[in-house]
Amino acid sequence: MLKYVQWRDGVAIEPALAPYLLEQGLEHWILWHHPNPAAGVMPDAELQPDSELATALALLVSEGCSVSRDDLVCFQNVRELRSLPTIPHSHVFIRKGSLSNESRRALRASRHRWRARSPWLQAAVEKEGGAPAVEQRP
Repeated sequence: MLKYVQWRDGVAIEPALAPYLLEQGLEHWILWHHPNPAAGVMPDAELQPDSELATALALLVSEGCSVSRDDLVCFQNVRELRSLPTIPHSHVFIRKGSLSNESRRALRASRHRWRARSPWLQAAVEKEGGAPAVEQRP
């Protein structure tokens, strides 16, 4: 993950590689924090929900997605249930139903860029002979 996500000032937001099964109209993304003890970010950091929401919102807006706080839910799993406990991250759920077509296109473009950087997703495409199962279309 450290090698393939699009880092910006020590944080990144990417579509979940293995998204939770959600109701239609919701997308699962991950807000990553580069674990850098020199910068004060420890691998097992406890992340603050309000700060995570603000960071996710800012990153999505910088991607061209016009979202509001009401369109997002963020949380960090409890320590025992973290899939990658060495990389601090929060789960971000985006409600696409209230987004503009332009914002949905921005999310789609971000998913495509993630797929192009991710060897795991590229392997899934090759194995399945088409789009990986994790891709969600608006």
